[in-house]
Amino acid sequence: MHKTRVHEIVWFPFRPEQKFVGPLLILLLLIVGATGIIKSVDVYTSFVSNNVVGSGPWILILVLALCLVACINAARSDYISILAALLPCAVTILLIVAISLFITSPKIDTKSALVQAAVGAFVSLGLIGRIVQSGGTDLGKLGTLCRRTKEQITRVSRTAPTDDSFAVQRAELVKDVRQLAAAIQEAAAEVVSRASSQRVADRLQEFIDRSKLVDHADFQRDVLEGPTALKTTLEMIGERE
Repeated sequence: MHKTRVHEIVWFPFRPEQKFVGPLLILLLLIVGATGIIKSVDVYTSFVSNNVVGSGPWILILVLALCLVACINAARSDYISILAALLPCAVTILLIVAISLFITSPKIDTKSALVQAAVGAFVSLGLIGRIVQSGGTDLGKLGTLCRRTKEQITRVSRTAPTDDSFAVQRAELVKDVRQLAAAIQEAAAEVVSRASSQRVADRLQEFIDRSKLVDHADFQRDVLEGPTALKTTLEMIGERE
């Protein structure tokens, strides 16, 4: 489940009402970071180049790791999980660093240019996470609801229908499914996989409606067994069309 098809490969802030604002501001912040206007970048590069002999590669790795954390934090509303955001964020960082290198490498040596590009990317992504946040549906919240529902399914699967606690677990699961169905219904209008998202929302609603009619044993079977089981429906979330 992605807000745009491009989000499968590279991340950028996406606002349904202003589709090009995010990429344009990324470009602006990239230029600010890459050209050395941010003085902390110059100080950091000088420190690595002159005072910490042999530590440059490790510091570079650390900065790139921080870039990934900053990017995932900024992208948290555009993906349903951290795993889904890893590849697009990594590609985003590589693109920013590559363009920054293109701007700075003619001016300074390669090692300093690489460190400055990485730090510039980190600063840019940090700023983006604060002032260019995505709009529209929060897929990160939807992913949280999905994971919580899966945890409830695991509890229900481990509890006998005759157990006194089953009724409580059943009620909690239905409540979570109702919230998840509403979140997916809201997201369906803004994501690429509109048809599959709507199909999942419909199946979740069917489960909710049937849960009002069946006993505990049948409810547990509806959760776990068959091609239309709740467990199978949740596996559809996040699948590519």
